[in-house]
Amino acid sequence: MSTAQRRQLTDTELEQALEGCATEPFHTPGSIQPHGIMFVISEPDMTIRQASANLADFIGRPASGLLNQPISDVIGKSQTRTLQSVVTTGELQPVKSTVLTVRTEGALRRFDAMAHRSQGHIVLEMELAPAEERHDDLQQFYDRLRRFSTKLREASTLEKTHQTIVDEIRDLTGIDRVKLYRFDEDWNGAVIAENKADHMPSYLGQHFPSWDIPEPARRLFSKNYLRLIADIHYEPVPIIPTFSPLINEPTDLSYSVLRSVSPVHIEYLDNMNIRASLTISIIQNQTLWGLVACHHNEPKHVPYRARMAAELIGHIFSSHLSTLVESEKADLAQRQRTMLAEVGAALAPERTLSSLLDGTNGMLLVQAMDADGLVCRIDGEMVTFGDVPSKSATRRILAWLEETHPARVFSTHRLGDEIDLPARAVAYAAGLLAVPIENAAGDYVLWFRKEISREVKWAGKPEKQVSVDSASFRLTPRASFDIWREKVSGSALKWTVGQVAAAERIGRMILEKKVKDELRQYEADLNAILKHSSALITMKDTQGRYLFANRSMLQLLEKDVTEVLRRTDDDLFPPEIATRLRESDAQVLTDGEPVTLEEELADGQSRHHMITVKFPLYRPGNEIYALCSIATDISERKRAEGLSRRYARDLETANRNLTRSNQELDEFAYIASHDLKEPLRGIHTIGSILLQDYEDKLDEAACKKLRRVTELSKRMSTLVNDLYYYSRLGRTELAVQQIDLNEVIADVRQTLPALDDDHVRLVTAKPLPSIVCDTLRVTELYRNLVSNAIKYNESDEKRIEVGCAEGENQDRRELVFHVKDNGIGIPEDMHDEVFRIFKRLHKAQDYGGGTGSGLTFVKKIVENHGGRIWLESAVGRGTTFFFTLPGGET
Repeated sequence: MSTAQRRQLTDTELEQALEGCATEPFHTPGSIQPHGIMFVISEPDMTIRQASANLADFIGRPASGLLNQPISDVIGKSQTRTLQSVVTTGELQPVKSTVLTVRTEGALRRFDAMAHRSQGHIVLEMELAPAEERHDDLQQFYDRLRRFSTKLREASTLEKTHQTIVDEIRDLTGIDRVKLYRFDEDWNGAVIAENKADHMPSYLGQHFPSWDIPEPARRLFSKNYLRLIADIHYEPVPIIPTFSPLINEPTDLSYSVLRSVSPVHIEYLDNMNIRASLTISIIQNQTLWGLVACHHNEPKHVPYRARMAAELIGHIFSSHLSTLVESEKADLAQRQRTMLAEVGAALAPERTLSSLLDGTNGMLLVQAMDADGLVCRIDGEMVTFGDVPSKSATRRILAWLEETHPARVFSTHRLGDEIDLPARAVAYAAGLLAVPIENAAGDYVLWFRKEISREVKWAGKPEKQVSVDSASFRLTPRASFDIWREKVSGSALKWTVGQVAAAERIGRMILEKKVKDELRQYEADLNAILKHSSALITMKDTQGRYLFANRSMLQLLEKDVTEVLRRTDDDLFPPEIATRLRESDAQVLTDGEPVTLEEELADGQSRHHMITVKFPLYRPGNEIYALCSIATDISERKRAEGLSRRYARDLETANRNLTRSNQELDEFAYIASHDLKEPLRGIHTIGSILLQDYEDKLDEAACKKLRRVTELSKRMSTLVNDLYYYSRLGRTELAVQQIDLNEVIADVRQTLPALDDDHVRLVTAKPLPSIVCDTLRVTELYRNLVSNAIKYNESDEKRIEVGCAEGENQDRRELVFHVKDNGIGIPEDMHDEVFRIFKRLHKAQDYGGGTGSGLTFVKKIVENHGGRIWLESAVGRGTTFFFTLPGGET
């Protein structure tokens, strides 16, 4: 290219050059190398349709005279049948080979013949077989492959395995330099093993940029596993005619062994002072893993049978490498199983979650991931182990994770490319593996890896160059391969797929431990409530057999638990009482609804008048599996006109126990809200009945306490309903439809009586749009926000404004909705806390009461629509809630 100049690319030139490189027809060059001949034969007539122009040099007959003639005219009918038998065994991938003899000028010449199919043709390539080669002696070939396999098995390290193949290939071919070249995930290459003659320069440990072997070339290496260039200064032999007459385009030579070489690759080898090359592909999991690259200073033709042996050696190496990789994976998997077992032992039921955060177990988690440091944030408590970034940097990383990756595992070996951090923080946190434990609580486990500064040796400066002429830009190979050193910083060791999976498993184990601990505590609390409650609490199966009886019931019966379990009412009560109990049980089991009734129980000596609530217990699928009964003994009140002070004290104690029970049941309801609804309704009913029947017979203190009981049970039911509603928010699909938000606001006006007050104004800044959303959910969202704006407002004139505006999201059009008030405001340090379930900023009785769950519902509704919510507020200056509903924009 005497008229062209070579220089570094601009971005525009690089794009044009890359496009040209990607479209270069490597697989259809229209010519072959001159150390063999080629026929393109149609089937089934076995007629020559194309041929290489050098036939006369090998068989003494010109290509033009053989076109459209049967191939049997060249190789005879018997060998044609042999060729047909070869090409009919499969798809000829890889290439099939045989030996053919051709009579030329009265003499027989032996050829190594290779055949494959391409575009409906048979491509037959032939090279002269060495005169001294013994074709009938396979023993030497077999012995070489067996020795090579043995050497691979005996190699004790991966490095020795790599060295074995380059040693064997050089010994087989006699080529000056043999390199094992491995690709990374970006297709940059590195020389990881080498065997060379003394006069050849070494490339061991050096790196080569991905564009040295562009994608079209890699694609061909993935198809054709062996490639010989006997002399880079060869004169290409054209294929006649250039276009196949059957398909009217050049024949695809992807699997050809003689295919001509790209001029760019010839120039590349020439710049390396190489005259001949042999390349063997190494394939792993159907992907190009690397190459065995063989270079010679002089022209060199490696005989076909030696090349076939080299290709088989490459296949054996690939298989052995697969075995090593699988073995390494198995070892790693075993180490990870052992590590997970140790973590599981640290999370044993008898140990608390906080024990995981002690020094020994914390460092176990660090070592499990080959990390340098660890940060655990569980229930707001943040504990660190090993080398980690500063607290401020860690808080910044956690905030970024909650915003960008709140619900999935995140890993990177270059955190500085993701988030702007000070250099000192990157030094300790170049690598990050983050696992969310509980999104709502903001719990995370973070593993950190320190920055690893390293020097990469490149074979020449890794920069793309372009050849410029009057017509176009073309990528050109580098002219210099002198070592060029690059310092790489800001990176850490990459996390493996297994480590990411193990970290995710650890996160699940911690969450499971946390949930199980909470459930275990809830169960213990509930058992204590059931055990110590003065009410008679029992549970029976559908056959009437007792599954549970609390202490009060056992005391009434004067029996121990072994005398009651698996027994029926017939075994425990007089016949007439047992009959009534069975009848009321049957009613509940038949109707599937709770009942409240008065009934008598007898312990053999006396009768007890009871108020009883009975209700069914359901399995998933709406199947009743048991019957629960809560009975309150009111015999003393029936016999006495009033309650003594002792009874009042007992009742007060019972009320305290019940109050405590309600609070504990409230916590337990987060897990078992569905099963607790009916017991709570029964408690409320009992209290109401007691007040109704005995309000005039009890003193004011007792009545006050009974009213307190009914109020608390009602509040507990509200909390359970709120929790149940909250849990359903995350499980129920959105029922989206087109809705005018102005109609939603009108509905809110009608359903909030406080908006009728002359001192409360609800205004719309401008007409709201129509959007696609879940109408019921979005109505509930606005109702909660407007209700709070009214409730938490001490102004004489309460003003609430709803509206929307265009957001600043670069990815898409976004509407930001708002509800603004002039109320009491929220302290800045509580802006995030207000969205936590049951989190109240004031006493329960202040500002009209409430459960503290409304804003939690609002946040969940927004998030279910794919949006986000935030607020701006200051004490005494009002509050504005902002939210987006991106899933529902018109």
